[in-house]
Amino acid sequence: MPAATAFPAAAGSVTRKTSPPERAVSGASPRLSFRASRTHERELDIKLTPPGISEHSAAGQVDVASFRVREPTQTADPGPEARPWRSRLGSLATSESMVTAVALTAVLALGAFVRLWALNRYGYNSDEAVYAGQGASIAGHPELSQFFPTFRAHPLLFQTALSFGFYFGGFDLFARYITVAIGLLTVYLTYRVGSLAYTRRVGLIAAAVMAVMPYHVLVSRQVLLDAPMALFATLALYLLVRYSITQRPAWLYATAGAVGLTFLSKEAGILFVGSIYVFFALSPEIKVRIRHLVGATAVMGLMMISYPLATALAGNAESGGNYLAWQLFRRPNHSLLFYPSEVPRAVGYLVVASAVVGLVVLWKRKSWRETLLLSWIIVPAIFFELYPVKGF
Repeated sequence: MPAATAFPAAAGSVTRKTSPPERAVSGASPRLSFRASRTHERELDIKLTPPGISEHSAAGQVDVASFRVREPTQTADPGPEARPWRSRLGSLATSESMVTAVALTAVLALGAFVRLWALNRYGYNSDEAVYAGQGASIAGHPELSQFFPTFRAHPLLFQTALSFGFYFGGFDLFARYITVAIGLLTVYLTYRVGSLAYTRRVGLIAAAVMAVMPYHVLVSRQVLLDAPMALFATLALYLLVRYSITQRPAWLYATAGAVGLTFLSKEAGILFVGSIYVFFALSPEIKVRIRHLVGATAVMGLMMISYPLATALAGNAESGGNYLAWQLFRRPNHSLLFYPSEVPRAVGYLVVASAVVGLVVLWKRKSWRETLLLSWIIVPAIFFELYPVKGF
């Protein structure tokens, strides 16, 4: 009987694979088993028998289907018109990748230019001096450590990285180079977030905006904590997009680790924990198991606790408490209109308008992507708007 009617479950169950001559491949489907063996460089023999019956015992008792697949030999390139459509698509994908790589390189070059131009024309401001001084204290600098205590206010992840500059000399410029590198990594991660969540074009546009955004350029030219906090917050966003697409718990744990690094850069990074919670609460299509949430919380907690643990072991636990009390009970220094009036100018009016229009247009899709972006923006924005002390 014809193989297609005798073994209907075989359709699509055998896939040709490149293998050495005389190598056999075996497998099974719900209604039959198959054995494929290479008999020639371009020939493949396939025999199908019902499961539980060997090829020899089946002879003369049941129908056995045999196939011989022969692959035509081509000695010359048939030209683009005659190539298989998959080959043409592969070539097109390669071309698109090359264009994307060139465009992304240009964006990063532009971002590097605006951040490196006259980088060290002016000396450190007050905040830069404090963070650089903490780095000097961590490095054990004999002169500066007496003026700048190690434990002062913020966590010390960035300051620890700065401390290595005292071993290489030229610290002022070295510290700013570190910040510039952090800013460019943020631009690259912005591309990865956009291309992963949407398309490569979206990623390139987002990266270009970040590369020349006035506020980000400003903070990634100075020795401030905002640039590393933005880097790890963007990394956490990228990893959370990965988790939302794959639903693999490893990406959730990685997201928790990135949030921990965000906090260790600047304590305000803990606000993104609220963003993640709101995102999961408003996105029922993203499944999260309780044990995975517990594991992710443990990863994040272990990273965050390193700072208060370090201050306690160093005998400076009161410094963090004093700083927290000072921040919580300071008198308001601006009105509620400060951020609505200042942030659009620092980010760019056109950027803000484009973001609002884009969210309105994409909201019709009602996908988890827009929910994630809004959660990532709105939770910190509401907190800082209601928080009495304002500034950036």
